[in-house]
Amino acid sequence: TYVAILIGGTVVLARRHDWALLHVVSYAFTLMTVAGWADRFYTPSKYLVTELFLTGYCAAFLVILSRLRQSTAAQGQLAAMFLWTAPVAYYLASLLVLEPHPKAMLVWFIAAMLAGGLLSMRVGARGGLPVWLAVTVPLLVWTRVHTGASWLWPGLATVAGIYLIALAAQMHNLLVREERDGRDIAWLHLNGLLMFAAAVFLLENTHLALTGRLGAIFALWHGVLAALLIERRRDVALHFGALAFTLLSIAIALEFDGAAVTIGWACEGAAIVALGLRERKDWLRVGGVALFAVAMFQAIGLLLTTAPAHHVVLLNPRAAAGIVVVALSYVLAWLHYRDDAAPDRDVAIGAALIVAQAVTLVLLTSEIYAYWAVREGRFAREVMISATWGIYAAVLVVIGLRKDYAPIRYFAIALLALTIVKVFFADMAGLDRIYRVSSVIGLGIVLLVTSYLYNRARRR
Repeated sequence: TYVAILIGGTVVLARRHDWALLHVVSYAFTLMTVAGWADRFYTPSKYLVTELFLTGYCAAFLVILSRLRQSTAAQGQLAAMFLWTAPVAYYLASLLVLEPHPKAMLVWFIAAMLAGGLLSMRVGARGGLPVWLAVTVPLLVWTRVHTGASWLWPGLATVAGIYLIALAAQMHNLLVREERDGRDIAWLHLNGLLMFAAAVFLLENTHLALTGRLGAIFALWHGVLAALLIERRRDVALHFGALAFTLLSIAIALEFDGAAVTIGWACEGAAIVALGLRERKDWLRVGGVALFAVAMFQAIGLLLTTAPAHHVVLLNPRAAAGIVVVALSYVLAWLHYRDDAAPDRDVAIGAALIVAQAVTLVLLTSEIYAYWAVREGRFAREVMISATWGIYAAVLVVIGLRKDYAPIRYFAIALLALTIVKVFFADMAGLDRIYRVSSVIGLGIVLLVTSYLYNRARRR
């Protein structure tokens, strides 16, 4: 109380005599007095009174700081530079005081976020985002430490409160305030993702099965927000939609595994690309392409794994994942083909078609290996693979010639070259005589047909 009176007295003296630097002296002596008292007299049982006084001191210096910012004098600007450290000192001291008292810390999180929300509504995300980060980082640590069932509901209530306070401040900034920048958008995405992460940390030790469903509900909620804002603020709605897609991809990974995750991510990535193409938003298209690429590599990885003993050719989960990726690649190529003004149209079409051919080739090869894995027929398997590659390359050559599309022809020529290398350096060295002859004859027929069709098309 005595320290608070001294702070008030220095405020009066500083205003009366225009002694701005007196606030710096008051602040420094307050820090030293509180530190000296804490070293000698503080005990954990005094945490509540101590925190209330610390909050009062911080509030007083913040009021002083707001007045000094309006001053044009050099002394006022210098004093303001020192007083900017008051919130940081209060923040660190509060964490130290409240660390042994988990429930009190949750209350402090909510109170600090309320102050941050009010600050954000006044000055925008440049005020609210730092406070939100200062609350969220220790909250995430708290959720990792307090994982018992007794902390579940207090923790979830706090996470929900911080999320809703931040969301209300964001909606005010994005819808009411005319000026907004990248900090507003970053805060929008971070609030949804990190609050969901905090909820998962609380649930994973007691209700792990609920985390995927919670992610789906959270994704649906942000999808609803996007739908409500689409007419009023289309750009903001798209960011809420992107956040919903991100949460949905996380929910899919938490709820499913194996081929189901691959199929889900492939469908979601294609949907995001289609949305980005429709809205002409490159950042959406890039995000969708990245997710689709992850699904593609996962599908290839699944196809390259050893098939189980009960494997049914083409009627199995990993083949389904590959087929979905191939089909969606053709869909993406068609979406870009029908849109004459699509950005990077030719590159997108070519990339989608090449991905489709590559995954199809891996799928066919993988299913051949799986078919012969439980049968005695290594030689027949290699001949079958070589024949499949050669026939597939010939078909692609025909398609590439008829459609006059160079990328498909080049892929087919590369596949033919790979087939030739396999026949002469693998099949000839490792197969029995009859299988070697079969491989060479089959390859020769394919090359003759392909050469004939290619030259005929060139003459035309």
